Amino acid sequence: MPPFLTKDSAVKQFISLQDAKKTISKYIKPKHDFLYAPLENALGKICAEDIIATLDAPSFSQSAMDGYAIFHDNATEKLDIVGSIFAGDFAEYILQLGTCYKIMTGAMLPSGCTAVVPFEEALASDEASVNLPLGIAKYANCRLRASEFKKDKPLCSEGDTITAGTISLLASQGITHIKVRSPLKIAVLSSGDEIIDPWSTIEQYGVFNSNTITIKMLLQSYGFEADYKGVFPDNLEKSVQFIQALQGYDVIITTGGVSMGEADFVGEAFVQNDMTPIFHKVNIKPGKPILFGQMPNTDVFALPGNPMSSFLNTMLFVVPALFQKIGATNRHLSTQIATNQASFSLSQGKGNIVLGTLQNGVFHATKDNHYNSGMHSPMSDSNAIAIFSGAKKQVEEGEAIKAILLNSALVATATSDENH
Repeated sequence: MPPFLTKDSAVKQFISLQDAKKTISKYIKPKHDFLYAPLENALGKICAEDIIATLDAPSFSQSAMDGYAIFHDNATEKLDIVGSIFAGDFAEYILQLGTCYKIMTGAMLPSGCTAVVPFEEALASDEASVNLPLGIAKYANCRLRASEFKKDKPLCSEGDTITAGTISLLASQGITHIKVRSPLKIAVLSSGDEIIDPWSTIEQYGVFNSNTITIKMLLQSYGFEADYKGVFPDNLEKSVQFIQALQGYDVIITTGGVSMGEADFVGEAFVQNDMTPIFHKVNIKPGKPILFGQMPNTDVFALPGNPMSSFLNTMLFVVPALFQKIGATNRHLSTQIATNQASFSLSQGKGNIVLGTLQNGVFHATKDNHYNSGMHSPMSDSNAIAIFSGAKKQVEEGEAIKAILLNSALVATATSDENH
């Protein structure tokens, strides 16, 4: 038993994947810090206020085509062309019986106009007049005022993720700056004397530090920036001091030092920095030895040192937690139904996270689910995962399963992602 856990400890141990997710969700408290960001810098940020339309859309009735602005019942007649109306021309034009205007796309419709006939549909024309076909529908090729939406329509809600489409909508209302959640301060670090940074000279038995850059890039793909704070040694006293220097971070993510080895005392180092452990170990493969706890004002995720385990723990536990902490509405990984291509076996008695490829609705387990958590290549070879409960022994060919695309968008509603 790790030194920070005792027989009387209230720390949950060896819990299920679903219990771990629920527990994290229970304890993570959203931050309410905000800043004002120009639209061009708001992509991917979390909206911190409800935004409503101040203008009708469109704000005036306008032509959807280059053509002739007419009263639609006039189309049986030869119409006199009395002028041209261009986009940006807001003079008041009045359509008289037997007349029409040439009009350009986006130009304001003249008073009395109930249809626009594209130039190419004219039967005959010259500089002064035009003959148009019969049966022109009322309001054909017209964008009427407020036909898209009226002013006071909600455009963006607090907690929404700002997309390019959101920015387009807000810009169309003349909005230049919006209130967004301040970015989280996230620290990422590794433990272990054997861990060598990639820019250092490696000894024969050293291990290049791939975990932290992998975690940083995974977080970055979801819009979160993290600071790499280095490697702290497998030494309790130095580890305690190392953590003391991380005060002020909203989230600390470590890899390694949370299993049962003699030199694994990351948890104890955090406890000596006033961390309250919440749970230790999740009954999943890979990724069992995860520790979740809270220091004053800081959430702590101490992840396994094996690269596959830390990667999957980050995706399943850390990423949704970060979205919750920053106040996002969409904070649950989304699943999709797929057909399993070839049968493979599972480890009984624990949840199984299976890497695979998902293409055209078909899931194929990477290496037929024969790999270990110390490998890197299965992660590179995969674009999806499937999660299976501990009661399942075998996944059959042609079986319908739930799969999660790696780097998939998050959704607002939580659904079970386990296959039973």
